[in-house]
Amino acid sequence: MIMDALTAAYPLTYRSMTDDEKANAAALWADIFIATPVDDVLAAVKRFVAMDTKGYPPTIGAIREIVAPKPALNAAPPHANDAMTPDEMRADQQRMLDYIELMKSRAARSAEQERRDIPAECVTCGKGCHERIARSL
Repeated sequence: MIMDALTAAYPLTYRSMTDDEKANAAALWADIFIATPVDDVLAAVKRFVAMDTKGYPPTIGAIREIVAPKPALNAAPPHANDAMTPDEMRADQQRMLDYIELMKSRAARSAEQERRDIPAECVTCGKGCHERIARSL
């Protein structure tokens, strides 16, 4: 059905194809759209043909976008309706808290290392700049 519609709409493209090539193309389309009703794919092909101004047959990807268009930018993500159980929420919160603690310890260790790396002459110069630096870390 799909290949028949494409052949009718774009005869020059499909005229030179052998029967094997047509069968392979039909098998590929069938494999890609295995979970999509044939009527939906055929409707998308017809829609493409009706709007086509270039004269070239559609790619499978072009038809996929017509059959299943991209969600709107303000649409909820696919997992938004997947409710988390309270245990999953607690585990997720605990993972985040553990990560925050890890980042805090890394930051504290880094600041302590910076304090240790202040040159001795800065500490003994008497101008107090080393204390300002240490406080800022």
